[in-house]
Amino acid sequence: MADEPTTPNTEVTPPTDAPKDDVSELKAELAKWREMAKKAEAFGKSNAAAAEKLAKIEESSKTDLERAMAKAAEAEAKAAAAEERIAKALTRAAVSAAAAKAGAIDAEAVLALLPPNSVEIDGDEVKGVDEAIKALRESKPYLFGKTKPAPGSADGGRQSDKPAQWTRADLKGKSSAEIEQARRAGLLTAVMAGDA
Repeated sequence: MADEPTTPNTEVTPPTDAPKDDVSELKAELAKWREMAKKAEAFGKSNAAAAEKLAKIEESSKTDLERAMAKAAEAEAKAAAAEERIAKALTRAAVSAAAAKAGAIDAEAVLALLPPNSVEIDGDEVKGVDEAIKALRESKPYLFGKTKPAPGSADGGRQSDKPAQWTRADLKGKSSAEIEQARRAGLLTAVMAGDA
């Protein structure tokens, strides 16, 4: 073909044993190597252009059906990846909600420790979460804490996280060391003020 680039001359002449004291001889050698580098660069550029041209020819030779099939395969791969991300997000949300409801200390740990096939996605519904968390709660109870009523809640929770003040009735049956410890902890303030 006439468009094919020719291979540049890459012959290397071995150095002579004679000393190269002549600056003009060194300059000529340098010029020769620069010229060879330019030829090699031009050859590389022409090869890149030829490769690009070949790719365009191959693409244009594909039939419309082949191009459509390639696009469809790409779209199917993207759809499958999107469905997988949605399934993971649904599973994560369902497990987090169920874990919180079950009193889990760390919902991420619960999600990580659930057996892979214990939860199924059926359309937009996640199935098997409650059963899987129940089984995990039985096998690893340390992941689930005792639920405490919120401070000030309707079920009688305390109003703050501070220890409750002792009353005079609490003092009965306590040793002097226990009473002294309670005084240092600030639990006898109400008793000492005469409020309790």
